[in-house]
Amino acid sequence: MGNYEHYLEKYPTGRYAGEAYDAVVRLWDEMDFYDFQDIPISVSNEGFYKTFHKSALNNYERLDSVYTNADFLAKLHDKMEAKCRVQYDIAMQLNTLDGWAHYLIHAPERFLFDAQEKYDELYNKVWGTEKDAWDYATERNTIADYEEYELLYPNGKHVKEAEKRAVDLRVSDIYGREHGSLPTMNKTSYGSGASSTVWVENSTSYVLTVYYSGTDGKRLTISPYGRQAITLTNGQYRIAASVDNSSVRPFAGSETLTGGEYNVKYYIMTSRY
Repeated sequence: MGNYEHYLEKYPTGRYAGEAYDAVVRLWDEMDFYDFQDIPISVSNEGFYKTFHKSALNNYERLDSVYTNADFLAKLHDKMEAKCRVQYDIAMQLNTLDGWAHYLIHAPERFLFDAQEKYDELYNKVWGTEKDAWDYATERNTIADYEEYELLYPNGKHVKEAEKRAVDLRVSDIYGREHGSLPTMNKTSYGSGASSTVWVENSTSYVLTVYYSGTDGKRLTISPYGRQAITLTNGQYRIAASVDNSSVRPFAGSETLTGGEYNVKYYIMTSRY
């Protein structure tokens, strides 16, 4: 398609413009949307469901400013509207947050119709009360949904359980993919209490989040070069850590806390081959 578009941008009334216009319309007509029923959406908690990144299909939006051939644009708009109507009907039949989110991601701006309103209406229904939100989060059992519950209901009845479930899932996810090994904690003092205090130093230039999955399920977020403490009930823990840079792999390890205080420093080493 790119070659035809480049030709039309340079020679909008050229000898082969008619054929090129027809080819572009045909290729846009053949372009597939994602199948809402087969491909699950993956949304991170940053912005969660309410802010969507548009797909490459939104290049379609620029065509009005590139081309002046009214007949060509009318044909293209008709083709795209028909395609979007089919996908809109699928989203309507599903009537799920994921279904509407897929449509909002992949449909061009001019053919969103009332999808945002449909999404917002369903979002408010699902997350509008704490009980409904917790029921929805536990039914879905995903990191993003538990974190959304925490965000919406920071003083909610289930907020500690939501944090633990989200942390347990996060740690299992990191353990299940490629990761580095965390350094071992240093025990700096002994105690006979039921809990331990862990001091964590972030010696990286990134925001560091450490996840503790065990007797408790907690997360600790530390600014670059910062230092914070977390109190955990004694016991065995699987621990994972990640930074706010997707090019840096996560790290994981395990510890047994027996009371007193612990110290650990996390840093990133780069190596050249």
